[in-house]
Amino acid sequence: MCIEYSSGYESMYCHLDSTFFVSVGSKVHPGTLVATVGPKYFANGVRNGNTTGPHLHFALYKNGNSFDPLSLKYAN
Repeated sequence: MCIEYSSGYESMYCHLDSTFFVSVGSKVHPGTLVATVGPKYFANGVRNGNTTGPHLHFALYKNGNSFDPLSLKYAN
């Protein structure tokens, strides 16, 4: 799942299960539940990545380039 922001940012979430709480074109606000983390195996027995258990893979992009989210400065 990818979420695009008007500021040029894009966040990517991987290893989710098939339960999504938003759809293409939805407006998402801070705190909105967008999906749930997937199981190690899907119902059809296919492994959800090379993993030892459920987890989230998160990536952040600015204008198509990935960067470390911890480098952002947040306003209080």
